[in-house]
Amino acid sequence: MPRGRLATALSNSTFIVAHGHAMGDDAGPLSPEPTCEHRLGEHQDNHCGDPHAQPNPVTSTVPTVANNLLAIATEIWMHSDAPANQHHVRNGWGSRTVHCQQITGGDASGFCLQSTAVEITSLGYQTDLALLRLGGAQIEDREDHLVIRSPNNPGHWWGNFLLLSQVPAPEASQSWLDRFTAAFPEAQHIALGFDRMHGTITELGWFARQGFTAEAQTVMTASKIHQPARRNTDAVYRRLHSDADWAQSVTLRLRCNEGTYEPRAYHSYVAARVQTYRDLVETGHGGWFGAFIDGRLVSQMGLFIVCPDFARFQVVETDPDYRRRALAVSLVHHVGGYGLTELAARTLVIVADPNYFAINLYRAVGFTPTQTQLQIGRRPSRD
Repeated sequence: MPRGRLATALSNSTFIVAHGHAMGDDAGPLSPEPTCEHRLGEHQDNHCGDPHAQPNPVTSTVPTVANNLLAIATEIWMHSDAPANQHHVRNGWGSRTVHCQQITGGDASGFCLQSTAVEITSLGYQTDLALLRLGGAQIEDREDHLVIRSPNNPGHWWGNFLLLSQVPAPEASQSWLDRFTAAFPEAQHIALGFDRMHGTITELGWFARQGFTAEAQTVMTASKIHQPARRNTDAVYRRLHSDADWAQSVTLRLRCNEGTYEPRAYHSYVAARVQTYRDLVETGHGGWFGAFIDGRLVSQMGLFIVCPDFARFQVVETDPDYRRRALAVSLVHHVGGYGLTELAARTLVIVADPNYFAINLYRAVGFTPTQTQLQIGRRPSRD
């Protein structure tokens, strides 16, 4: 079976995978994918706009919704002495046997990540890695951490990062920065994720003191969606279909972050990222939606099935000239309905900055905080 490709597997195929003990977890102002999200990485699926609402602390407990969200795809490490339907991955999380589960929505002929899996405890990172793998990323097991690479988009900071099983002790932290440099010698950014479900920003104190952006993003879930108190009825809410629609998607992303990043590198990143999302849509993994006013795309987001019963939002953003018109919350409601019906998802997942007003938009349609996702990063310096 070729490495770097999703493997065709039967729904009862057995995989020996690794699982974790404790760690940290979805994103803030470092990255591409920051889109209007004022964050470090694309883990976060925030709305683009000016924050005025007060931040909301994460107070709810984390349910066990992620316990069976297995099959975060990694490179396939075949053992010639293993049964034909069994693969083995070794790493610092330990190991156990699980069964690949068939996707219930999207591409009905596909399977959940269809290859060897590492069980990550963080729902945010589970869904991050699932989407990255579907988009062509390579996930390499280094026994005590994972190396995630996106060869088709080296400018995607949170498509090229290390995922650790826990936040390192201060005396060991510099060695992990060195490992990142060794894994990505050409990278101008630094990005480390920590697989924890209940981490706090204080755990990242050593990195913050060294000048890194440290973030504890809020992982939110919903099993049903209700209409927001305020809705926008002026826009047309629909999927993106044509070349012209997807060109507008690129334009909107650039507009939302104008002046924030080095223009040439950011344009290259956005063009590649949008193409990946379009490929996922056209291969049946989900949908990309927009709010259109007079034919102009003014708000957009995507939703993709990442495992049986789970769908993950991506890139919630609104044109700066069209903010505060209830466009994003209306579109989240529309897309959430698509996820629960057409994708047959039972749980919708979105990741938000707890200090950014978009979190209140998600609450308004039924999302509740369930976990936190820890990460640190440093963006490239602008020339």
